[in-house]
Amino acid sequence: HLSIRRQRQMCIRDSHGSVATLPETFRAAYSEWLPAAGLMPIDAVEFEYTGERFLGPMHPDSVVELYIPLSA
Repeated sequence: HLSIRRQRQMCIRDSHGSVATLPETFRAAYSEWLPAAGLMPIDAVEFEYTGERFLGPMHPDSVVELYIPLSA
């Protein structure tokens, strides 16, 4: 399920499951989801947020928020 929220020129994408899936989630965000939504990422720092929904690096129910900077 795709969940993109735009906030201050940032795309926020939830990644569910083990942190081993993060590279694939980033790849899909840049090559599929952002282009399909008509959004353009910029060359800036992207980051991951592990808040209260993060249950551990290998936990199948963990959620990591990916923040990807967008052009205005």
